[in-house]
Amino acid sequence: ASPAELAGAVAAVRAAGHEVVGEATDTREGARVLDGVRADVVLLDVDHEPDGALEFARAVGAAHDDPEELAGAEPEPPPYLLALVTEGRALDLRALLAAGVVDF
Repeated sequence: ASPAELAGAVAAVRAAGHEVVGEATDTREGARVLDGVRADVVLLDVDHEPDGALEFARAVGAAHDDPEELAGAEPEPPPYLLALVTEGRALDLRALLAAGVVDF
């Protein structure tokens, strides 16, 4: 998302009473942010980088399925992935669901 769109999303999340533990303007930066925090919910803007969003969703799920990471520890559930999609946008929503997106 653009910096202005990101700022608007962050403001809306905070206004709803939630803590923002990280923010990113692209999926690569988002992966780095998630590496250092425990997020319960991830808002994923699919419109700007549809292929990157799909790859990102898969990576988030895979990070929670890593056997080395889980050795001797209670697994944490992956974050709730909420995809932000413009109405009428031609995307393969089934592929996003299969990648771990929970809602749109």
